[in-house]
Amino acid sequence: MSDDDLCDTKRFGLAVSDQDLQTLIESKENANTKSNTKWAVNVFEKWRETRGDVPELHTMDSKSMDYYLQRFIVEARKKDGSLFPPESLYLIACGLLRYLRSNEMFEKNFLDEKNTDFVKFRKVMDAQMKTLLDQGLGCTVKQADPITLEDEETLGKNVFGMDNGDQLQRTIFFMRPNYSDYEAVMDTMT
Repeated sequence: MSDDDLCDTKRFGLAVSDQDLQTLIESKENANTKSNTKWAVNVFEKWRETRGDVPELHTMDSKSMDYYLQRFIVEARKKDGSLFPPESLYLIACGLLRYLRSNEMFEKNFLDEKNTDFVKFRKVMDAQMKTLLDQGLGCTVKQADPITLEDEETLGKNVFGMDNGDQLQRTIFFMRPNYSDYEAVMDTMT
């Protein structure tokens, strides 16, 4: 064995198997993504069992997949029977798509706008999501309560002021944006 051959054996690692590569991939998959995919497939499978006449997702051709996904996206419900919000429907669709990809079914990308096999499904999903939004599902806005005058007075007594360094620093930090607005207004008036 020459010095060059010895150098090459140090340079490259041992041969890896397909199982080693699969283990590497799976070890780096996001846990939340795995969980979402499993959840989406479970929702679809429960719906499929309820319907009784629906083939397994990975066995469908594009035409039947388009047909059944249209119905699934409209009929899908939470465990308590209430409707899924629009965001959840989209996440379910994404999870099902990831499931198909994990089964090496790349040609059935029903969310791809360029894939004309699933135009009807995308239109149905869009219409269902808009209908749900119209019904007030999925549009809760999280907003903090505004600061009342009483809150402001309490802050003024305890947090802001010039009695010590901490109060002065908080006062300057809080008032600085207001002062900048005041300066901008004054500049436009002069």
